[in-house]
Amino acid sequence: MLEKIFAASVVAACALMLLRVLVGPRRRSRLHASLRRLSARIGRFLDAVFARPNAARRAEREAKAAIRRAQGRAAGHWDGNVYKPKSFRKRRDIH
Repeated sequence: MLEKIFAASVVAACALMLLRVLVGPRRRSRLHASLRRLSARIGRFLDAVFARPNAARRAEREAKAAIRRAQGRAAGHWDGNVYKPKSFRKRRDIH
């Protein structure tokens, strides 16, 4: 099955290249423009189907993991909505 799909795509690519050689410059530019539009449309479709939902879920997971890591190594305390790390507290010099 995979071999047939690959063979069909090679035949289609060869047919497109032959068509490109046989047509004149004006039609060639129209062919290039239509292929660019088709490529962009396919790319947008693939982004909508695969990349967007996965990227959003992955970003949410990464954000939650970063928040968890930051809370785990907290070296200070929260005073309302202000975080005061211990490293900014004044040290008492003991002589």
